[in-house]
Amino acid sequence: MEELPESGAENLLGDGQVLLTKHGAATGWRFPGFGDEVRLSLRRKAKDGQLLLEYVKLEYRVGSGDLGKISQVVDAALGALKQGELGNVTCGQVHLREDSAAPLGEECLEIHLHELHNRKDVSPQGDGSLLKKQVFEGISWETPVHGARVQLRVEAAFGSDQKALLGFEPATLDFRIGNGDVCDALEFAAIEMRQGERARIACLKPALCIEPLIGLSVTQSSTDCICLDVEMLHFEKLTDPFHLSEQEKLDFGSARKEVGSGLFRQGRVQLALAQYQRVLDLVGVVENFATERIAQAKELKRILELNKAACCLKLRDFTVARETCDLVLKQQPGNVKAIFRRAQADFGLAKFDTCVQGLTDLLRLDLDQAEERAARSWLRQAQACQRVEDEQAKNVFSKMCSGLSSPAPGPPQAAPGNAMRSQHYSLGLRKGQIQKMVVVTSRACHIEGHCR
Repeated sequence: MEELPESGAENLLGDGQVLLTKHGAATGWRFPGFGDEVRLSLRRKAKDGQLLLEYVKLEYRVGSGDLGKISQVVDAALGALKQGELGNVTCGQVHLREDSAAPLGEECLEIHLHELHNRKDVSPQGDGSLLKKQVFEGISWETPVHGARVQLRVEAAFGSDQKALLGFEPATLDFRIGNGDVCDALEFAAIEMRQGERARIACLKPALCIEPLIGLSVTQSSTDCICLDVEMLHFEKLTDPFHLSEQEKLDFGSARKEVGSGLFRQGRVQLALAQYQRVLDLVGVVENFATERIAQAKELKRILELNKAACCLKLRDFTVARETCDLVLKQQPGNVKAIFRRAQADFGLAKFDTCVQGLTDLLRLDLDQAEERAARSWLRQAQACQRVEDEQAKNVFSKMCSGLSSPAPGPPQAAPGNAMRSQHYSLGLRKGQIQKMVVVTSRACHIEGHCR
């Protein structure tokens, strides 16, 4: 490590005993935080210059304590360094000595922070199934917006066994963010990357990585995990949608809504949902728009929320689907699609009583023939499930009451035992039938009307 002129000292622990001087030019802009993974070189020296310990390009996680007694000092120093910087830390033996036999006096740590590996969950549902591990920060803090053209280099692809995937071909992909031109894994990772950033994408749902442009087909989706090494070469720098004028926001939102509807029809439901949610965030509170644009903003927001509910039903996120329909009904109580999709969400949540009530209310409205047929079909299924649930509750209540009034039990008898087991089996079968009907019906869920 090259000795450079000092640029000032920092009191790391506040006791005046641990001082950091930084050297060199930073190639990144972030400071490591707790849990971040870094690659560093470390040398520990005695006051007389004797080398006591050395690590070269060590992979280390801040806060892990993997470096023993010196971990506290190393963590504090890393928190003050940016990628590419070197730091000299001088401290008393009280902070570094690992046993009573260690020599007294000051010691020095030389730390070179090579890389900062920031790990981020970029999965569409926030379930940790798609992680982006940053290997190199890039040259700016900006990330692409939806609709921006990007150039993404895919360098490597391998499975959980660290072996390269058969058929993979490195390629530079040129596409527009959010349009569905590439697989979901690359779509959701690219929008979170800075220009020049290098990252490793770990995908626990390999189906999201199927991409013919790099030779990945459905045959690779059988592995547990697919990792992709990527680099953001360049992206088109468009105006941040939040900085657009009101009319430009509405025009941009309408265009992205159409893209989302096309993705929904193609079965790219998660990517479609991401389009709808980003435009909803952009539109925000419609009452903040100018008077002449409030009506247009309300209509766009209503369609987006209905489309979001349709996506959530497909993804079996029934709670969010119901909440989204409630938002529409708060503004437009008689909206047919919102009432119907809320009833579907209630069915998925096994709230059959509210589902029946919602569909009954829906049938009182002026529906066309297709809407009426769909509502009656769902109503029959919900009523059937409700009857089974009521019978189950009745049996449980009956047994509770009989247990309170019956005398103390005597020795077990064979015949009643067999009858009781038969009753339990019958009751369990009915419960299973309810669960089966919920799952099968939800999977076959037909969303009336298309995403607009």
